[in-house]
Amino acid sequence: MGSSPAPPAISRPTNRTNLFELPNIPNPINGMIKTYDTSHRSFTRPYSAKTVFFYKEGDHYFTGLRVPISKSRYRNMDSLLDDLNLSIPMPFGVRRLHTPYGKTPVQNLDQLQHLGRYVVSSSKYGKTLDIDAVDKHQQRMREIAKKRWDRMNQNPSTSFPPNSFPPGSFPPRYHGGFRKTLGLFLPLTAKQLFFVLNGHPGRIYRIVLSPYKKTDMETILEEVSQGLEIAIVKLYNFSGERISTVDQLMSLKESRVLAVPRHEKPILPTEYERVDSRKKKAVVTIQAYTRGHLARKRVKEMRARVPTPGAGVLGDKMESEGDYSEPEESEHFTDEEKEEEKEERKREHSLDYSEAEQSEHLDDEIERENAAITIQKHYRGYLVRKKIAEKRSESPKLETIEEGVMDTDEEEEQPRLDSAFSKDNAEEEEPGDGAMTYLVRIFTGNRWAADTETDLYIILHGDMGESEKRILQQDFINWLQSENPKFVQGQVDDFLIVVPSVGRLRKITIGHEHKGYGGGIFIDQVIVVEGGNSGRQYLFQCFKWFDSGQVDGKLERAIKCTALYYSTTANESKSQGRWELVLHNGTKEGEGGTTSNLNIFGYSHDVMSRSVDIYDNTLAKVPSTSLVQVDFGQELANLTKIRIEIDGNGDNPDYYLDYVELMDLDTEERMEVTVEKWLKWESEDKGAQAFRELVIFRGAADTLPLCTYEGKLRVLVHQIPLCNSNVKIELFGENGESGRALIRESTHTPYRMVLEHSRIVPRRDDEDSFVKELRTSRMEGLSTKLSKKSKVSKKKPPTWVVSMLIDDQSTLLPEVTLCGADGTQKMQCLDTSPTDNIVGYQLKNSEVGDLKKIRVGVDRKQRLNVLPEEGTDPKPRVYIKKIRVIDAVNGDEVRFPAAKVELFEFSVFEFPAIWPDIQPMDSVFYEVTISSGKSSYTVPFNVHFNFIGEFGDTGVRYLGEPDASVPTEFEPDSQKSFQLEAVSLGEVQKIEAFVETPGNEEFSWHCREVVVSDPETGLFFVFHFQKPFNPVRNRQTAEVSPFTSAL
Repeated sequence: MGSSPAPPAISRPTNRTNLFELPNIPNPINGMIKTYDTSHRSFTRPYSAKTVFFYKEGDHYFTGLRVPISKSRYRNMDSLLDDLNLSIPMPFGVRRLHTPYGKTPVQNLDQLQHLGRYVVSSSKYGKTLDIDAVDKHQQRMREIAKKRWDRMNQNPSTSFPPNSFPPGSFPPRYHGGFRKTLGLFLPLTAKQLFFVLNGHPGRIYRIVLSPYKKTDMETILEEVSQGLEIAIVKLYNFSGERISTVDQLMSLKESRVLAVPRHEKPILPTEYERVDSRKKKAVVTIQAYTRGHLARKRVKEMRARVPTPGAGVLGDKMESEGDYSEPEESEHFTDEEKEEEKEERKREHSLDYSEAEQSEHLDDEIERENAAITIQKHYRGYLVRKKIAEKRSESPKLETIEEGVMDTDEEEEQPRLDSAFSKDNAEEEEPGDGAMTYLVRIFTGNRWAADTETDLYIILHGDMGESEKRILQQDFINWLQSENPKFVQGQVDDFLIVVPSVGRLRKITIGHEHKGYGGGIFIDQVIVVEGGNSGRQYLFQCFKWFDSGQVDGKLERAIKCTALYYSTTANESKSQGRWELVLHNGTKEGEGGTTSNLNIFGYSHDVMSRSVDIYDNTLAKVPSTSLVQVDFGQELANLTKIRIEIDGNGDNPDYYLDYVELMDLDTEERMEVTVEKWLKWESEDKGAQAFRELVIFRGAADTLPLCTYEGKLRVLVHQIPLCNSNVKIELFGENGESGRALIRESTHTPYRMVLEHSRIVPRRDDEDSFVKELRTSRMEGLSTKLSKKSKVSKKKPPTWVVSMLIDDQSTLLPEVTLCGADGTQKMQCLDTSPTDNIVGYQLKNSEVGDLKKIRVGVDRKQRLNVLPEEGTDPKPRVYIKKIRVIDAVNGDEVRFPAAKVELFEFSVFEFPAIWPDIQPMDSVFYEVTISSGKSSYTVPFNVHFNFIGEFGDTGVRYLGEPDASVPTEFEPDSQKSFQLEAVSLGEVQKIEAFVETPGNEEFSWHCREVVVSDPETGLFFVFHFQKPFNPVRNRQTAEVSPFTSAL
């Protein structure tokens, strides 16, 4: 027998990647990282779980929390944040994760690196953390502990005085000396405690108390209150003794502590058993009586409607039992149960005062339980009466009545109230004969200006035809007055539609009718769920723009079904990674058969497994189906994708794969994935590749997107004479390039990865191919805007219309200025009397060019035409809630859904325009310092500046309080500083100054120097006015000083 063939070349990168330096991890110590040469390990991570360290923002004394991260433990980021909330106390809970320097937010589990360090934050903008300071603090604490340990071991019999350590550092039992074991002193260990909520043994919060860290009872009670989500005031041990100090907690023999809220008595475990027994007794007796009563009542009603020969006997029996609408006590309990109840009451009277209060608390619990049971009883009665009413048209026989009497022990079937197709959700439409109810879920992308206020429409295409166009409508009439609009960036919106059944869905057509740049929407994916008992859920992945000014300008797209999931097939078993695949081979015309062997790979984020050299005769005879069973192993229980590739064997290596049926052999989950692609071996056709990947869709929204990558690669073949001209590229998640490679997911993606760092991997033998590993070095932004060459018609001169929503107490009239690439223009107010708190502005034949920002100030020449409420004197102000900017001619649209700014008489605020896939310009707080020379005045004068930079100007800004409540005085030989917020100007090049006085009073002011500093870039700009200001020379312009640019 010959030796086994060498493993395929695709497994080699597993052994080579350990030469890379993993990013964002501490230096490994003492073999903490160990690599394995096995095919089921990932090339970036040898373990199935990642070990990640988490720290508190701004806390250098928090030593960090070590957490193993795996998909079996955390399915998404929310579950991880919930777990971190239990271990890391934060003021408002753990809400976000970011890197130590705060530059990169962590939004999904895939971003977490093995042995990486991350900072938890409870605010929107996280604080940075100096990891080096944390390491130094930990090292210092280790050195102190080591010195203490060495000192104790040198003289074990030494007894240190009580004040040798800070108070509270050790429990009282250790103050007189340390524990001794065989002449050695043992180090103090932390105390782990479990706080159990009073009356709810299932709600537990864990705390670890360190004897080396000082704490108090107030801090512990506050943390326990946050963990249990209820105010905890008292603590008890399970013997019933009150705990009032930290020392008592440290000296507890057991780890459980009873946490009691205010106005509650502690309920000990012995009381739980008594409550449970009484509850069970009440439940059993009431349910037994209820079932018998309902059955007898049903028979009585049916007997009255359908007279039969045996009805008299049955009727006499029913009459002898009397009226059962109000049950008597004898029907509830037997004589033995009555005796037990009397004995229980005697024992309760013999308790002391505190036990009597506990008994009252327990009786309240039983009363609430009995009330719930009574409600359930009446609801079951309603269901029985409803069923009987539906059968009035039938003629039941006596045997049917007797059969109903015999089945009184069976419980009535409860309705499913957790269905997505509940009656409350479908009040508008009721399906008729042959109709089907579909739940349509629209996932709006998390991109700049991805939201829209227009309505969408959808058409379903299936095996039995197509549906009519159904409108997915917004819930508002005017977007400015809406509170919860649909199709918001990063939001999921659900719609119920009722149409005649179209069978198995094959594709959908979705779109809208709003033409104009910025008025469209970016859709990630659409999930359609069928009503009824089929339980089929369809996934339609899109990840494209529906905007007339983006990419290809399409407003409507036909999306094929990516995957289908049967939600009713799964059971509660745990997956072991064993899958069954049914491959549907070839086209309907009989093309696409292959002689190649198939290699099937399974992936689970950081773990990979494969099955190679799979072949069946049905692969060559098409159209046909092939059954394949693979075992990826338990490590791939949470499978995320499958890759199928050909190895090029035989005369006809190319293969056409129509679709694949998948089933987990353990959980019995079933799904179908559409492929409809060729697998071509060494083909030069555009888009040809030797593998295809299948997404694993389980009805959830976190299914991996199926992307079509494109890019450019520059290869200098003549520098490597041993390699041929055939160059193959294999993309990995975090590695990249030789020479220069540019990788982009699609034309709808506003960036691309640039791979410039590379190295040649050593060959194993002379016949092996050269392999160059590439690494992503940076990302470049790309425009997704529709190119001018692709535009169908040239844009007409725009007519901009601005609608602004203000509050009821506003009295000042806003002044709006449009700022574009070619200049700025003020808009004209259409009506000073707001309609429904909406003020409108218009600018015809605008010449500002591409809109960059809008500037909102206050019109000092006119006011809003509003009447204040009687008896009130409103403050001169205006509060802006929302702003919408529309080009009425071309349809372009910009929205500001959360303007929320308050303006006074001299206030000015700028809003950067948010266009699709274009990051808005940053807002900067400029520091302005003014140095005054000689000045003389009788009345304080007002100073206004306009700062002009390479990206535009700030408009005229008043230097002082926005409401001018306190005049700003510029004394001789003084300095004053002001803060100015504006959209970034770039390099400040010039300033324009304007000085005015009330009543044209005489004044003279020499502005010696103006310094403008940009805190974002660290640059500062200096300006000088050569002549003083006076009533005649009240306007001047100054250029930036030459030495500023030299700096």
